[in-house]
Amino acid sequence: MFLINVEIDTRFGEDLTKRVHAAIIKKVHYRLGAYWLHEIRPRHFTKQAPQIYGYAPRQGEGPRSKEKKSFFASYLGRKQKTKRHQRPLVFSGTSERLSAQGEVRPTSKRVRVVMRVPAFNFVQTRRGYTINMREELTRVTQSERNQLGRVAADIYQDELNRHRETVRETV
Repeated sequence: MFLINVEIDTRFGEDLTKRVHAAIIKKVHYRLGAYWLHEIRPRHFTKQAPQIYGYAPRQGEGPRSKEKKSFFASYLGRKQKTKRHQRPLVFSGTSERLSAQGEVRPTSKRVRVVMRVPAFNFVQTRRGYTINMREELTRVTQSERNQLGRVAADIYQDELNRHRETVRETV
């Protein structure tokens, strides 16, 4: 879970009732959750993701591990041998496909993106570190937080302008 703080200029919202404002915020949360699901979530399945998000090391990772004979007995070695890739959080691709089918659940207070991916619910502890793939998938970097904040502010302004146009047309 992560928090995004967005400062809202209340001068533009003086003519809004609490009910209308809550509805606008709910729309902002929906679009923000959809943005995370479609734009940021796929970045977690790239080869650069372990360095960017700081994933726990997997068995077979390391500078000299590929030189050893035991590499193909490790997790990464088996993945390379059977699936022909080294992408993080992916073995067969099922978890990546299931996570793409996430459901965005907004309220006026927060947004949740629900992804039904059973493989990400397991927590493995090996040799002094813990692999929690659900937590790894939902990590957000500071630059992504800033990006999400800007997107939320833009969406809020769009929704506010749309509401104003609707009010002007009905009067």
